[in-house]
Amino acid sequence: MKIHHSPEFSRTSQISQKKESPFKKIGQELESQFVEYLLKEMEKTADNSDEQESPEKSYYQSLLRSQRAQLLSEHQGGLGLGDLIAEQLEQTYKGKGQ
Repeated sequence: MKIHHSPEFSRTSQISQKKESPFKKIGQELESQFVEYLLKEMEKTADNSDEQESPEKSYYQSLLRSQRAQLLSEHQGGLGLGDLIAEQLEQTYKGKGQ
């Protein structure tokens, strides 16, 4: 019995073998938090004087803001801050002798 090697299988296994750097994940999270902060501050500048604010509305706006920030920081490399943070963390970590 002969087993054929599937190119699709090898490609997916190579992708799963590549582990993302923990520094990259940390950088992306920090970038996401920063973008969320920016969105929150930008929302403060909008004129919402005629809208009534409820705790429920505030909660769901917070969830929406958080999702937007995460998507903005993940899409096409985000703002690039996550990569810069990851590089700095990596250099600092390697500089201390791991």
